[in-house]
Amino acid sequence: MIELRNVSKSYGRSGTMPALAQTSVLFERGQFVWISGPSGSGKSTLLGIGALLLRSDSGDVIFDGKKVDAEGSSERDRLRRRSVGIVPQSSRLFPELTASQNVMLARRRSSVVDAVSALDRVGLGEFAHRKTKTLSGGQQQRVSIARALAKKPAAVFADEVSSSLDDQNAESVYRLLRALADDGRIVVAASHDHRIEAFVTSRLMLESAT
Repeated sequence: MIELRNVSKSYGRSGTMPALAQTSVLFERGQFVWISGPSGSGKSTLLGIGALLLRSDSGDVIFDGKKVDAEGSSERDRLRRRSVGIVPQSSRLFPELTASQNVMLARRRSSVVDAVSALDRVGLGEFAHRKTKTLSGGQQQRVSIARALAKKPAAVFADEVSSSLDDQNAESVYRLLRALADDGRIVVAASHDHRIEAFVTSRLMLESAT
């Protein structure tokens, strides 16, 4: 369980650019939550706070009953590495490395067997030894999901993962994310893409913080 209580975040000099204001949300295992809202409403900011990539300016982040903001940076980083998988908007793969090599980078002491197993989960086991630059955009995004899965996280956070995908590939990615939720993980996706609606268990709509 991940709970955000009255979190706020601003950017710019002296915090003059509010991105998120007094927002509370509870993410539970088995949920696939869609964070929606107009540009500038704080979708990526909320995602980053929940994924422990960003610190909120105020409010509390509670991970499995423990206040995370009370911890030092090293403890936050350890918790994120151990328990959170992140799927960025751009797959951010190393194009000259194979799919399995990219997946292995997600976890220390990861083996090829572990990587292939994660790729099998996303339907790409047969492409494990292909360089990612030879894969399609949809396949690369699935490798990115496999990389997030490699550390067996309790929660997966995805940011605009379908923005450049056609309908078939977007559906494939959404089905994968829903399957992760059905397996008992927390899955949270920030997206403008209404194609996601058929796959989520709930929706959180944000409004502009300004």
